[in-house]
Amino acid sequence: MTSAPSVAALFDAVRQRWERVDLLVNNAGLFGPAAQVDEIDLADWQQVVDTNLTGAFLCAQHAVRMMKAQHPRGGRIINNGSISAHTPRPNSIAYTATKPAITGLTKSLSLDGRAFGIACGQIDIGNAATELTGRFSRGVLQASGSIAAEPTFGSAMSLTPCSTWRPCRWIRTSSSSRSPRPRCRTSAGAEAGRAG
Repeated sequence: MTSAPSVAALFDAVRQRWERVDLLVNNAGLFGPAAQVDEIDLADWQQVVDTNLTGAFLCAQHAVRMMKAQHPRGGRIINNGSISAHTPRPNSIAYTATKPAITGLTKSLSLDGRAFGIACGQIDIGNAATELTGRFSRGVLQASGSIAAEPTFGSAMSLTPCSTWRPCRWIRTSSSSRSPRPRCRTSAGAEAGRAG
């Protein structure tokens, strides 16, 4: 996500394999050091900005290029923001600073993509149960200075671990269908229905 040549290589591989991209989900995120602004090293700050913001920009840039050039043109981009853009946590300045920037990126992509059939939206989902939020149930610092446990929520469906995930693409139901059918085919050839 943070290496421009790596992102370019990823999208080149997508172009070679599938000849198009219909959906980009920018979901990478890094919290960074939990500290006050005067306690954060520039390198730590830059790592969070590069991951959370620059990585999303790089992926969107390549996706938009492909979406403009493909036939039929267009596509969808979903950016994962955070409720921290609206209500920051204590000692989260690096993470929190990137999240309103994702909102700006989303709005600009949405506006600029209209003429090309490219729509962009954002989700700010809160405390999803991940490795990053595992500590929340044990208690985290609140704006009041107190420590309180926070609930997390899981997925309604079981997710495949990243180490075994394979890219998938939508399959059309017929040549006359204008929208993709809710099934995907993985690169291993398995077909899976969409949950719920």
